[in-house]
Amino acid sequence: MLIDFTFENYLSFKNRATISFVIPGDKEAKYTRYVLEVENGKYLLSPFAAIYGQNAAGKSNVIKALMDFVNLVLYSHTLGIDAPIPSYKPYKLDVSCRSASVLFEAEFLVDEIRYLLKVLFDRNSILQEELIYYPQGRKALLYSRKQGEPIHFGSSFKGTKKGLEQFLRPNALFLSTAVNLSNEQLRPLYKYFQTKYRFHVAMVSSEHPIIGTTLTLLAEKPIKRDTYKKAILSFLNAADISVTDVVIKKDEALLKDFVFPPDIPQQVKDRFIESLVNKPFLAHTLYNGSESMGEDVLFDLGKEESGGTIKMYELAGEIIDSLKTGGVLLIDEFNSGLHPQLCEFIVALFRDRTINTKGAQLIVTSHDTNLMARDDIYRDELWLVDRDSYGASELYSINDFSKNEVRKGTNLEKWYLDGRFKAVPSINPSALILESAE
Repeated sequence: MLIDFTFENYLSFKNRATISFVIPGDKEAKYTRYVLEVENGKYLLSPFAAIYGQNAAGKSNVIKALMDFVNLVLYSHTLGIDAPIPSYKPYKLDVSCRSASVLFEAEFLVDEIRYLLKVLFDRNSILQEELIYYPQGRKALLYSRKQGEPIHFGSSFKGTKKGLEQFLRPNALFLSTAVNLSNEQLRPLYKYFQTKYRFHVAMVSSEHPIIGTTLTLLAEKPIKRDTYKKAILSFLNAADISVTDVVIKKDEALLKDFVFPPDIPQQVKDRFIESLVNKPFLAHTLYNGSESMGEDVLFDLGKEESGGTIKMYELAGEIIDSLKTGGVLLIDEFNSGLHPQLCEFIVALFRDRTINTKGAQLIVTSHDTNLMARDDIYRDELWLVDRDSYGASELYSINDFSKNEVRKGTNLEKWYLDGRFKAVPSINPSALILESAE
């Protein structure tokens, strides 16, 4: 489970920004049925966060930051000597930031133990890396690394030390290097980043190719595959998309003349190839008037189904896998192509503790303000991104506003649309200039 994530000097965010799932412990009883207890109830975590803001404010950059942090952990050990770090994307609108370091910092739970991982890096080097954990709730250092200095290991660190330092490159994280050199103590943390995060990001950039989680689940071994298929079909039908089956057909011709962009890890390439050559078809019941003919008709998902059906199919595997494993699912442009009631349906799955039994979490960016109007969505879960007059993004929660100003029962949706929380577009029609071509 993710407790909070902090980043600084990344894309449109010049200053430090934090998104947190921590909920104050004095919430009313009706609220606590939606949250998750951590460390025997010492604090509570929400399973949901929604990020709002005007276009080009930087909402998607919050998700991209977490994605680049996860990729840094998973793949930094594969970088060549002196290769630039792909996750290094500093703020460009201030000359003092263009070559400055980027900060990523995350607090999270693995096997019910809390960890804090902090990374500071520039284009070619890890400048600082520190891993702290809290066994039995007490703070302890696992290791601390600073550029140009020997690594300082805490008394709890197990395994080879000097041998790991010998193979550590300046542009690679110690965490990913150590695990790939068989350090067993850190392996659960690496596996957490490898298996718990799902990114559904609406980007056209080839930098992050779309990976088909639904397809991957349907390619599992027969017993597991059948279980996942049943869950996927039930999800689609629960969302009022009538489907009787999902059929995968292979088409190798799609790989002809396909060229991958450079610097994409082989594991990502393999999964992308799998998603490219395996074409999904959805089966629908064939009727004669109102009478079922007892057979199905297959629709090519990419060519014959609606955009909303395609998105729900793609989301199906990600949602089901996250709920089954207790993962963190991040969805960019959540409302794009989905009816507001479908958005509410998906959010409700994560907030229902009888369904979400493993502590799964959902982070979305959205322009759909219907969620703000619900009395079971709280200000702690509603985040806003605004940009200042210099183009820098700022992330804050509605809970950051004074309780005397935003009282209980306030219509949060109306206040947001009225601009009282900022993070809405400042539209100026008079700025439009249409010159005559004559």
